[in-house]
Parts: sequence; structure tokens; C-alpha cells
Amino acid sequence: MINLETGSLFGGRYKVIKQVGAGGMGAVYLAQDPRYEDFFVALKVLYPGVIKTREARRRLRNEIVASYQVNHPNVVRAYEYFDEEDSQAYAMEYVSGGDLLTRMSQGRMLVPDVVELIKQIALGLEAIHRVGIFHRDLKPENILLTVEGSAKISDFGVARLKGSCDHRGDIYALGVIGYELLTGQSPFRSDSKVSLMVERLRSDRVPLLDLAPNCPPDLARIIERAMSVPLTQRYQNAREVIVDLDHLERAEPLEYANTAIEGKLDIPKEPAILDQKSNRDSTGFAKKAIIFGILVALACSIAWIKFHHLTPRPSLWNLKNGSYSGVINGLLSDNSEYALKIWRTDAGVYALLGKEFCKATEVDRLGKFSCGDLHFEIAVDSLKASHAVGSIREISWGSMGTWSIGQTEELGK
Repeated sequence: MINLETGSLFGGRYKVIKQVGAGGMGAVYLAQDPRYEDFFVALKVLYPGVIKTREARRRLRNEIVASYQVNHPNVVRAYEYFDEEDSQAYAMEYVSGGDLLTRMSQGRMLVPDVVELIKQIALGLEAIHRVGIFHRDLKPENILLTVEGSAKISDFGVARLKGSCDHRGDIYALGVIGYELLTGQSPFRSDSKVSLMVERLRSDRVPLLDLAPNCPPDLARIIERAMSVPLTQRYQNAREVIVDLDHLERAEPLEYANTAIEGKLDIPKEPAILDQKSNRDSTGFAKKAIIFGILVALACSIAWIKFHHLTPRPSLWNLKNGSYSGVINGLLSDNSEYALKIWRTDAGVYALLGKEFCKATEVDRLGKFSCGDLHFEIAVDSLKASHAVGSIREISWGSMGTWSIGQTEELGK
């Protein structure tokens, strides 16, 4: 076990003040740069026996490299990396308010505080995913809190670069954290890792509103969508979570989680403090509001149908059956030109982006398709005979590009 003495100088730079934490692989110390009196850091040091393994060295190196790439107020900053024969460590931002797991043990939080906390974590995830990193170990003990209560994501020890797993796993973990914050318990019943893995593939957990009946229904919908087992029904990126939380805070209809995802999402009962008269009054008002809402929705639907009937937007489904070839420009970070192939068949529309890890995949009615871990949304701006052009967006990062295709072969009906 490593035991840095108080007052000792680590790495020729950081003066050790005290140990503030310890785990299975190493210890964390509060340290100070003597040149700057108010500059404190958390110094994470691996145990001597652990750093003898290549895997442990690789893991810590991966953690610090991943952290270096992110600069966001909701992500712990990394400062300096030490890799010597007999020691391996790094200095990172010192966050003095403890971790979320400790905070959760002190009792449930108010709903507005939960919303703000989930939103901050989602903002941190968005920053992490933007540089192509997936955290893969998001949990309450890896969420540090400032004394003011702001959240900061930490511990990138098992993080992976984009392309080795799916970023929507982090979205699922965010939903689990929200579920635990609101209900005071885990959505999983098992303790063993194998059993937990199986439970994560099942959607028959106790509905959030059964355990937290005073939770706003829209907030429950957000959490349930984040925890949706089918990837296509889950939030596709952290930005979608943030957008819905913004709508929730403004008491506006949700944009993405506007319907229940898994099973019936019951509206919670009226609070017991309401008397019978107020219940009758509120029920009558609710009925009138529902009727008015239906009439407004019907009028909007008719107007929408008329508008789109008069000015229909072209889509890939307007293409004649056949195969099409073309290019995409300006979409990804290297700004290169990529080949694009489209197949229009009676069974649907399929797309293939010319990158080595991509496979032909179906394009849904919203124009969305995938290429490995990348997810795209394609729109048609102009379609004439056997030629089409339009725009394309990489959903995770929000980068935009243009595309054009021409028919190469006509398929029979």
C-alpha cells in the first residue's frame, strides 16, 4: 500500500496535504502546488503492486488521456500525468463537495434539484461524446459535487474512444441515476454482475411513478426513455435529453419523450392534501381543458395536412426503385469526401456510407440511419428524375454536410 507522507513533494511539484480517498487500485490525495498558494489538486496514485501490470498502467493512462481532451464545467479537469517505473499518477481538479453517492445516502432531493443535476450530467456527457469518448462507467460515485452543488463527471478509467462501443450506454446510465435519485432505490434487484447484466436487458422493472408518485409525469417519461432497452427507443444523444429537460423546466411539451416508451405510464394521483371540493373543481376544469386541447390539436393537424399536401417535402421514398451512387461532403471532422450508395426497393430504403466500418443499413421514415457507432439524419432538398441532392447531419456531434446521388441501375417492381 502506498502512503505518501503529509508535507512530502510528489513528482517534484505537488505538496501532499492529506489522503482523501482510497480504492481497489490506488489512493487519492489532496495536494497543493507550492508556487500557487490557492491552487489545490486531487492527486490519484496507483498502488505499487498494481502498476506492475500492463493493464493497470494502460487503464490509468487511458483515463488521463481521455480527461485531457475535455474542457467543460461539468467534467473534472485533468492537469498533469506522471508515469515512472515505480509510480504512476495524475493531478486533476480538486472537487471538495464529495460524490453523488454520499449525497444520495443523506436523503432524497427535491424534484427541481434532481432535474438540474441530471441536466448538468447530460451537459458533461455531451462534451465527452463530442470529442469522441464514451465514459462507460457512469454511476453516482463517479459524479463529484462542488460545495455549491454543481455536478462534475470523473473517473475515465474504463472510457473508450468512439468506435469501440455505443455512446447510448452512457445515456442509459444517466437514466439509472435519475431513477435512483427520484425513487431512492436501484431499478435492479440483483447484486451479482452477471445478474445485473441480464436485468439491464429487461424492461419489467418497477415503474418509476409507482415508487415516486409525486414525480412530474414528464420527468418520469424522460427517465424511462433514457432507460429504454431498445436502442432505437432510447435518447440518441445527450443533446436530446437536455432539450427535453429544458422543455420540462419551461412547462412545455416534451420534444422527444412525449409518449410513454415502455408500458403504460400512469398519471399520479392527486395529492392527499386536496379536499373533495377542489378535486371536483379540478376534475371539471381538466375535462374542459382536455376537450379544448383535442379541438386545438385537430385544427392544427388539419392545417398541417393541408400545408404538406400543398407543399410536400421530397424524401428518399420518392425515388424510383433502383440503386444510386454519389458523394457526401463536409460532414465529418476531416472534411473529406465520402462515397454514398442508396438502394430504393419495395421493402424500404437502404444506405451505405463509404467508411471502412460501415455496412448497408435501413433508413427509417425520419431519414435516420447508422454507420457503426455514427448515427445520421438525411434530408432531401431536391429530387429530379434520377438525381437527388440534400443535407445530412451526424446526430451525436451535430456536424452538417451535403450529398448528391444519381441512379446507376433501375430495379423492377
